[in-house]
Amino acid sequence: MTAAGAYVPAQHPHPVVAAGPADAPAADPPAADPLPAADPQLAAAQREALLQRRLARERSARKAAEALLTDKSRELWGALVQTREAERRLQLALWATDEGIWEWRADAPRLALQGLWIDGQRTQLPDTRLGALLRRVHRQDRTPLMQCLRAHRQGTGTHIEADFRMVFAARWRWLRICGRALQRDAGGLALQIAGTIKDVTAQHADDETRQLMAHAFASTLDALVVVDSEWRIVQANDSF
Repeated sequence: MTAAGAYVPAQHPHPVVAAGPADAPAADPPAADPLPAADPQLAAAQREALLQRRLARERSARKAAEALLTDKSRELWGALVQTREAERRLQLALWATDEGIWEWRADAPRLALQGLWIDGQRTQLPDTRLGALLRRVHRQDRTPLMQCLRAHRQGTGTHIEADFRMVFAARWRWLRICGRALQRDAGGLALQIAGTIKDVTAQHADDETRQLMAHAFASTLDALVVVDSEWRIVQANDSF
């Protein structure tokens, strides 16, 4: 009531707003149109094209690998042919000179020996261990031979060259070995040695014959002279 007696409605502390269309729950958006279905023929064509490209790459890589292998095979074959030819020539040269080849390796218990000829016959030794071979060497030649081998293995000798007697079928034969180290370790110790071996019994026999003749020539009391094809004196003993 106011002073004038007129009625005035009470004011609500919080104004009431009538619900209207704007305050209604939002409606769901309209569903999007579905994607068009993929063409099965197009997808199959794409897969086929991808497969063909992959196969083409594989064929190209395979051809490149085959070409590389072919080239390498030809190179290896050529090297093998050259190696066999070189080995054949070596064998012919060794056969023509009655020489054999030997090889010693620090990691092998036996000496590899090939093509040892005694009296024109190829000879095989029953035991090629170094100790067994040294026991077959004449006692007068054993120490010098061992010293020669040891010096070269330790690096103090430039090469191996030694003549020594070895027993074959209860007979002494003179052998000559030559060789050189093919591989050494960091300390200079030989790890691999290879060389040639030859029966020089006939040569030593000729040398002994010449020495005997020279001794007889020099010591005889008879006057002896040696002349050439034109009868010129080339040598005479002290009795001449």
